[in-house]
Amino acid sequence: MSHRNIDIDALNDDRYIDEFEHLTTQTPEEVEAQVQSKASAVRTALGRGNIEEALLIALGNPPYGQRFESAQQQNGQVVMDVLNSVKVTDIASMVSALDPDSLDVLTKYIYHGLAHPASYNCGVLLNWHEKVVENAGLGAIVRVLTDNKTIKSQ
Repeated sequence: MSHRNIDIDALNDDRYIDEFEHLTTQTPEEVEAQVQSKASAVRTALGRGNIEEALLIALGNPPYGQRFESAQQQNGQVVMDVLNSVKVTDIASMVSALDPDSLDVLTKYIYHGLAHPASYNCGVLLNWHEKVVENAGLGAIVRVLTDNKTIKSQ
């Protein structure tokens, strides 16, 4: 007779299955190629001075899943490059132009950057965070903290 109501063996880390792994049939190399293509499009938009377009491209279709950590790091750098190229006075207008899903993805990248202060400019990220919270409210923070689709750390 067992006194447990929960099967604790099912919670073993070795049995962890990433729920996003089965959502794509792409290989890590294909995802990295897409991120590199995205990086090229972002550089082109930044070169033309169209920072809003660059931000939308950078935030679009982020790679999720444990197999794509390299692509996630590359995509994170692309997003950070865009965030660092925006003037502080333009942040509010850019944030207000984003849809709620893009705001959530932006918040994920902001927290990713804040978790690595040696690699990213936290002052810039805090300016972005302030404007995101003003625009999206605390809901964006809660959604990001509870979402299983995460941006992997370095």
